[in-house]
Amino acid sequence: MLRYFLIFFFSLSASAELDIPQVKKEMAARLAGQGDLVRRDLKRAGNRTIELDIYLSTEMNLPLAKKVLEDFPHYRDWALKHFNTLPTGGDYRFRVNDLTPVPGKADQLGLQYSLNIPLFTRRGQQLFRLALKPAKEHVVLSAYSVPKTDAYVEKAYAHAVFFQQPANRAWIYIKASLTVHSWLLYQALPEALIERMIGDRIERLSENLLDAQDALSRQTTAKNSLRTAAPAP
Repeated sequence: MLRYFLIFFFSLSASAELDIPQVKKEMAARLAGQGDLVRRDLKRAGNRTIELDIYLSTEMNLPLAKKVLEDFPHYRDWALKHFNTLPTGGDYRFRVNDLTPVPGKADQLGLQYSLNIPLFTRRGQQLFRLALKPAKEHVVLSAYSVPKTDAYVEKAYAHAVFFQQPANRAWIYIKASLTVHSWLLYQALPEALIERMIGDRIERLSENLLDAQDALSRQTTAKNSLRTAAPAP
């Protein structure tokens, strides 16, 4: 048990460092003057590890989106909409079936999944610990896998950095890393498949987040209208 705690602790420490000024500089170089745009860089880092960097420019009201993002238990209400459907039709080989709150742990979600790859077919759950860190000009959302002895995943983490831009737009940088236990599984995951399972879904998540923020905006407007219309006592 101590071994897995130490793996978890040191993986958090190693993955938690983001050079925010440098991230913003790189995003400006890739995204300045662009409309809706997604740039993805995927690589095999060795040691059964796959890394993914994503740069995204999209419309977004970050203060509203932050309210959606900080409500971890309700991610299942918006994040999974059309999440398992390929843009061309059909299903992904890796499906996220649910995101379930963990009783007594408000910062954790259980990712219920099914995997359908030759030699690797499984239904299971992977726990993730979430953290949201707002700052003056940006918001950082992080997710860290909780170690599990019988899982395919040895460790995984993702950071999403949101920068508000003028005219209700945002730049988003995502750094993700996945280390699997099995070398055979690592070799069985071609880059094109990973792109479809992970990379393509980032755009879907972005669209779902926009829908969720718009729904929250409508709810807020309706509540304010009711307060305004209420007769004075």
